[in-house]
Amino acid sequence: MHADPPSDTHTLIMFLTGKVVTNDQVELRYDVFNPDATRDIVLVHGWSGSRQYFVRNARELATAGFRVISYDLRGHGESQKTSWGFSVHRLAKDLDDVLRYLEVR
Repeated sequence: MHADPPSDTHTLIMFLTGKVVTNDQVELRYDVFNPDATRDIVLVHGWSGSRQYFVRNARELATAGFRVISYDLRGHGESQKTSWGFSVHRLAKDLDDVLRYLEVR
């Protein structure tokens, strides 16, 4: 007697994790799924969130051929905790720093 293989197969997706130092010297943690792909998607969490919210979505998008980037906003998740720099303008600069560092196309 033998069992049929499971119908849901898993694809191995490579991912990298690291940190970006912003232009005001704050460390932001990031993940990149499928780093060799040529089409980018960037996932940004909301207030009180973290990049961990996106792990399942990132794997699915990476399997579909995208390079998927997610990062923790300053003061969130594994990024540096600061008591300043939470204006929309500053958070937009942080995103710009992440995009430039990871050479988002």
